[in-house]
Amino acid sequence: FAGRYGGQRGDGRAISVGQVNGLEVQLKGAGTTPFSRRFDGRAVLRSSVREFLASEAMHHLGVPTTRALAVVASGDTVQRAWYDSQGRERVGLEPGAVGARVAPSFLRFGQFELFYQRDEPALLRALAVHALGRDFAHLRLQEPEAPLSRLLVLLFREVCERQARLVAEWLRVGYCQGNMNSDNSALCGVTLDYGPFGFLERFDPMHCPWVGGGAEYSFGRQPQAAAINLSILSEAWADLLRAVATEEGLTRAEADEAVQQTREGVSSVFVDAFHATHDEHNRRKLGLVSWDDDAAELWTSLFGLMATRSGPQGIDFTVFFRSLGDLTNDLPDGGDGLAAARAAAIGGAAEWPQEHLEAWREWAARYWGRVGAEARPDGERRREMAAANPKYILRNWMLAEAYEAAERGDSSAVHALHALLRSPYEEQSSADPRYAQPTPDWARGRPGLAFMS
Repeated sequence: FAGRYGGQRGDGRAISVGQVNGLEVQLKGAGTTPFSRRFDGRAVLRSSVREFLASEAMHHLGVPTTRALAVVASGDTVQRAWYDSQGRERVGLEPGAVGARVAPSFLRFGQFELFYQRDEPALLRALAVHALGRDFAHLRLQEPEAPLSRLLVLLFREVCERQARLVAEWLRVGYCQGNMNSDNSALCGVTLDYGPFGFLERFDPMHCPWVGGGAEYSFGRQPQAAAINLSILSEAWADLLRAVATEEGLTRAEADEAVQQTREGVSSVFVDAFHATHDEHNRRKLGLVSWDDDAAELWTSLFGLMATRSGPQGIDFTVFFRSLGDLTNDLPDGGDGLAAARAAAIGGAAEWPQEHLEAWREWAARYWGRVGAEARPDGERRREMAAANPKYILRNWMLAEAYEAAERGDSSAVHALHALLRSPYEEQSSADPRYAQPTPDWARGRPGLAFMS
């Protein structure tokens, strides 16, 4: 927890039942498992619908993720704590369900750390060799003569690169995992376990939807949280490498070099891959031709405006970037530099202080000046921005409407959202217009939506 092992966590609801066509299949909520401890191993319809829709939404956004196969109502009730209509956390009975999900692998950082912390090197090695043979078999094909120590180094460095690219994708679409403990970090680099997650609505880089997350797991600090998880995992990996190096007869210097290459997976591979991917995403979100110091300064100053110069209620992250991409070069930003900001202003921009409006006008003049200087065809710029900035994200209030209807026996809202989220970048004229607008007043700040345990 927060970078250090904090004992066995989770409630043991998930269990792998097999592998089909290269995908591991899990059931979640089917009853007690060997890992359930004092828990009942069950799941409720609410959380099962959340994970089903969230994982499918992320897949169609282009973010690496586990996939949902199905949610089946179990017909019984399960006792759980959740928020009542007054926002108070209460224990009550909810409809039960079982979810089925798939991924290339469900191996987590925490499983390796568990054996390391328990001083069980044989199990740590067995799990690493299993991951190498099943989930990273391409490494043996790339270097068929390489010893195990070399392959373990390559595996760890690839894990670092995958994590970097994953977190950069989260930032692109405004996703916050909430709980970034290492038991929620997948070795194969996919988004895993949709618990207290949330998509950014009002832009706040320090927002975390999980009440136990704090600043460490906030939206803007997810890269640092991922790096900490990798750094702690590297301790287990270094211990494993030294044991393997001894078996292979490597010298102390050779073993130290293997450990150093592992640690550089965090300090070099992760950092470089994250910045390269994140910068490219930012270029696409702004529709620029190239990324340089001027573009980076445009991005940094934009985030400052969104966080501190967007009126009393702030600005919607998704709506702003989509609106910016809808504007044309011939009449940029409505002619006054405020069209995109007005469209995304939560509660409207009428109450924005004059200094906020002027700051936005200054930024818009610089932005459109850069766009004009690059002389990129307008249609090309707008198409790239539309492909980087979704029209639709899965807001928690949308989820609540769907799972509350499902609890009443009406699954039509779940199916409608599923259909909507399969084309998140497309204009959908038949969709509920609320889905492409800032979150409605009734849902802002509501426990279970704005934040959750």
